[in-house]
Amino acid sequence: MAAATAGLTPGVQARMRAEYTAHVQDAGLDEAEDVEGLLGKPKKARRALARLYLDVATFEGLREPRGQRVGFWILGAYGALLLLLWAGGNDQVGPPLNGVAIAGSLLALFTLGIRRMGPELRALLQTNLGLWAVNFSFWVSWTTGAWTGEPPLWLVMGFPLMWLCWGAEITFKAQKLRRTLTLEQPAVSA
Repeated sequence: MAAATAGLTPGVQARMRAEYTAHVQDAGLDEAEDVEGLLGKPKKARRALARLYLDVATFEGLREPRGQRVGFWILGAYGALLLLLWAGGNDQVGPPLNGVAIAGSLLALFTLGIRRMGPELRALLQTNLGLWAVNFSFWVSWTTGAWTGEPPLWLVMGFPLMWLCWGAEITFKAQKLRRTLTLEQPAVSA
């Protein structure tokens, strides 16, 4: 049982131990007996639990986020560099500057939209939204260049597909976070 729940948060471990113990008792076995036939292999159970719940390192990383604003800083530095180039007379920075302006505006709206969410979910989303905004700013500038022949159109069209996969991964992590938070928060007594 310890091997199956290793690396999980304390609340998830306690819940899984209680469920496993109840299952063993319902089967009429003693906990000292070999229960692998009833509960399955610990490694397989661990993989199944890892698909449902966050591990301790990921959960604590969201509780004490570091680097969650890296995308904000990259986008800001990129925008500042483009503005300096534009002020210096470089007229080819128009599309990238438009991309930064659009991505920065979207990032600001998203940031306002998630400010009332729980701190862990907000940290998860802020990290990914900042990096998405940087990616989006490049895509906007490349899209304007793609119609004139550079870069390859397939590359520009592939970015939205990548965003769908990225969004699916974030959704999956958010679901795992919600399940983990449910078991980590103390039960409210009536």
